[in-house]
Amino acid sequence: MRVGLLDIGGYQGPPDQEWKKSLTNPSWPEIEAAIRRLDGVEHAGACLARENTFDNGGGQPSLHIFGGQGRYLVGYSAGDGLTVSYIDPKPVDEQEMVVLMRRDRDVRVFSDMVCRDLEFVVSIARYFAETGRPHPEVSWA
Repeated sequence: MRVGLLDIGGYQGPPDQEWKKSLTNPSWPEIEAAIRRLDGVEHAGACLARENTFDNGGGQPSLHIFGGQGRYLVGYSAGDGLTVSYIDPKPVDEQEMVVLMRRDRDVRVFSDMVCRDLEFVVSIARYFAETGRPHPEVSWA
């Protein structure tokens, strides 16, 4: 396992106060549990960063997963400032906005950026945790 940091967070209480917790050198069971716990409200995001790796003079490669309940936004950063996101490979006739997270104002993204398969999201995270690279079966843009 080469993940050096797992940041998890979300929103609690009526005014949607943000909370965040960081785990250093998390185990795979801790990472997987954080992803499966995502609900788009109290548990809204999980970010994985590689340990002691700096590419192109930037930060560590990282994977970001937001949302929950069958609607996930997955992003990958190589550590050089460029971030790419999961794009659904199925053609979309009409682009719609999907509620990804609920809080005082809903967070919405375009439907082609939403992964609706939790098991695939977990496999994307596992691949990143093991290799530090974006999953090769994902359309990234």
